Amino acid sequence: MNHRPTTDLKIRGLDEEVVVRLDRFARQAKQSRENYLRQVLTHLSVHSEVLNQQKMYDEVLRINTQIIQENNQLMQVLIERLEETNEWKK
Repeated sequence: MNHRPTTDLKIRGLDEEVVVRLDRFARQAKQSRENYLRQVLTHLSVHSEVLNQQKMYDEVLRINTQIIQENNQLMQVLIERLEETNEWKK
C-alpha cells in the first residue's frame, strides 16, 4: 500500500454563507465537510493539470493543422505544375 505524507490545511476568514453552502453540498454528497472538501480540493488540483494539458494539446493541434493546410497548398501547386509540364511535353 502506498502511503503519502499528509498535510493539514486551515482556512480562516471564510464568509459564513460559504460555509453553510459547503456543508449543504457535503450533506448532499453524504460526506463530512472535511471529506467533501478533501475531495473537492483534490479534484481541483487535478483539474488544473488537465486544463494545462488541454491547452498544450490545443496548441499542438493548431500548429499541425496549419502545417497540413500549408502542405496541401504546396501539393496543389506541385500538381498544377506537373500537369502544365505534362501538357507542354505532349
